[in-house]
Amino acid sequence: MYDADQSFARALGAERTPEVFVFDRDRRLVYHGAIDDNRDETAVTTRYLRDALDGVLAGDEPPVAESAPVGCTVKWRS
Repeated sequence: MYDADQSFARALGAERTPEVFVFDRDRRLVYHGAIDDNRDETAVTTRYLRDALDGVLAGDEPPVAESAPVGCTVKWRS
């Protein structure tokens, strides 16, 4: 999604980039947080985003609903 004026990111309370928000078909937030459990791709053991998307597509809840987002702080426009 392109959020030129950052209004959607502000409404969600985004603080980091990247920071993931996954919604189900009813537009209910079902996962918020990091993409994976480690910045080092070779050390990843849990793929939060992939697991959340697989859960939503299967009609289930994601195994993890929230994790700590990791990344740089959002640079807000004035």
